[in-house]
Amino acid sequence: MNKVVFLTLLLLALMSVQSYASDKQSLAIELLEITNAKKNHEIVVKTYVDNFQKSQEFKNTNIEKLLNEVVGWEVMKQPMIDVISSSYTEHELEELIKFMKSDVGRSFTKKSPIVNKQLVTIVSDNLKRAFVKLRDEQKLQSK
Repeated sequence: MNKVVFLTLLLLALMSVQSYASDKQSLAIELLEITNAKKNHEIVVKTYVDNFQKSQEFKNTNIEKLLNEVVGWEVMKQPMIDVISSSYTEHELEELIKFMKSDVGRSFTKKSPIVNKQLVTIVSDNLKRAFVKLRDEQKLQSK
């Protein structure tokens, strides 16, 4: 009898944890949706592609296909949901969603693509310089 009670309680606890995780995942998805995460992510990847293609090293490469295969939306969507739902409590996600639905939150969402594009351009330029430096160092070492 004790085993039956224990297994029943364990099953109920596991179902409760699964439901809680599911609720948090749903909230993470809602947060991504109201912040236009897919659009922003696609802008970020496209900006990287555009910036890298300006560089001689990537001029005749299929960098866009490669980046979409390794960091495109379809590849990153579930990891983003997992990270968000494991990083925030249900209450925090609810409050973030409430904030993003406010005037300031909507303004943040509206401006995010422009801000992201500018930040990615800065990062891309810095990465290109780092790649050139790394390439030059490797050439020196191979002599």
